[in-house]
Amino acid sequence: MPEFQAELVRALPGTLREHSVRRGGKTAYRDARRAVTYRELEERTGRLAGHLARLGERVAVHLGNRVEVVEACLGALRAAAVGVMLNTGASESELAHFLDDSRASVVITEVELLPPVLRLVSTRPGTRVVAVGRGAAARDVLDFEQLAGTDPGCPPRDDLGLDDPAWILYTSGTTGESKGVVSTQRSALWSVAAAYVPAYGLEERDQLLWPLPMFHCYAHSPCLLGVVSVGAGAYLLERGGNVAEALSAGLTEEPFTMVAGVPATYRLLLDSLRRTPATMPSALRVCVTAGAPCPGELKTEVGQVLGAPLLDGYGSTETCGRIAVDRLDALDRLDASDRLDAADPVGGLRDRDSSVPGSHPRPACPPSSSGPRGRCRACRSCGGRPGRAPMTRWTSPGVT
Repeated sequence: MPEFQAELVRALPGTLREHSVRRGGKTAYRDARRAVTYRELEERTGRLAGHLARLGERVAVHLGNRVEVVEACLGALRAAAVGVMLNTGASESELAHFLDDSRASVVITEVELLPPVLRLVSTRPGTRVVAVGRGAAARDVLDFEQLAGTDPGCPPRDDLGLDDPAWILYTSGTTGESKGVVSTQRSALWSVAAAYVPAYGLEERDQLLWPLPMFHCYAHSPCLLGVVSVGAGAYLLERGGNVAEALSAGLTEEPFTMVAGVPATYRLLLDSLRRTPATMPSALRVCVTAGAPCPGELKTEVGQVLGAPLLDGYGSTETCGRIAVDRLDALDRLDASDRLDAADPVGGLRDRDSSVPGSHPRPACPPSSSGPRGRCRACRSCGGRPGRAPMTRWTSPGVT
């Protein structure tokens, strides 16, 4: 398989425009409600960006597994705003922390999730709410469909640099309070060019079944950035959906070639097939897992039942993607191991953690750097909070 694909590390708006011309009629994303082609994705995110640019510099995306989560994330990027990915299952107090920590000026959520969002926004003047779903206008909030479907009177900015802050994703909080990790397009796309294409063979013809929450880095990296970068397609399965049923149901025009999950996903899939046998798509060529150690016996059983190898990987929110991955072209040395000793490290990541000898941490921005509306004049790495240490940031080569 090819090694590092440098041409994939480029600003996504240009990639979207190219896909719109070359494969505009192809379905990019689909869920149980609707689908969007690459032409529609480019047009809708462009219109959304024009509207969002007037609303603020931080856009919180509080959406489940649906096409709009992709549109919101790309729309914020095209507005040169920072997209803040939020867990729809977060408690109200957790959500309050995320909004305050990120200083989001816009929250894009679902009509069903509006009550806690509206309560929190009521005490945060200037924060606007955009809702997805029927009845948004009746709740005195902005209607997502209207923003994505109407001309804002200006083109999308599309000028966010590769090394400008593009997204904030929060860690799981297993070692303490969840921390916001700032990623750039370059650092986030690094896993696509260094792991998903070389190790998994991700390409335009692939159809990915994605059953995991889209707010997480594991989803943001391959399902959003990977799929869009190569012009592939993906189906976003609702949280708690049956993966075995989805694989056998023919939910997309083309059969699934890839499925992702965590080890528990595959255990549930195998249990479901034991109870209710079903035919798996013959086009399925690879299964990927991460998030927890994957036992060797699970890899073996998945390979036998699904007819496709299960590749393990290790990553973190701080690295914006993968650190080490199993490779399709190295199955002979993986030998169904439940360890990652045989996995290939993803090259090029640099550790900015000040606790690591030889690293180069960013100093805290001085309080005197505060500009209009309290925003830091010097940079955006401090989260717009002068005097505080910068958010965690791991970067790829070329990021200063």
